[in-house]
Amino acid sequence: MRPRGDAGRLTVAGILDAAGHPPADRPGPLVVLSACETDLSTRDHDEALTLATALVGGGAADVVGSRWAVQDGTAAVMMVVFHHYLASGGLAPPDALRAAQLWMLDPHREAMPALSGPLRIEATRPDLHHIRHWAAFTHQGNPTATAAH
Repeated sequence: MRPRGDAGRLTVAGILDAAGHPPADRPGPLVVLSACETDLSTRDHDEALTLATALVGGGAADVVGSRWAVQDGTAAVMMVVFHHYLASGGLAPPDALRAAQLWMLDPHREAMPALSGPLRIEATRPDLHHIRHWAAFTHQGNPTATAAH
């Protein structure tokens, strides 16, 4: 039972308490948590139990989360590029995440059409290759390289 002060609050315990068994014939959804530290445990001493892994336990096939705080602008660029590779590239989530991270590392990267306005400017930063901008993002769940969901 949740304490009264937690009403409306999403917690790892709440997700695990509500977890059912997803149908075996249908994979669960892709969940993208682009906020800071969504794949990091700061409350309990079990580094494997995070919001991201709780969602996998609750039936999500794939979850992308982050291990540390990332600047909003660079995180937004990373997420647009990730979704580009999911939608346009037809990559599975772990492959799309890897492709987005490699894009961030590429010193000759070209801004994609989906990056417009302030994001297009952010995508031209000369320091996008720094580890603090792209390595925080992790994939939990289905490790296979298959067609996108």
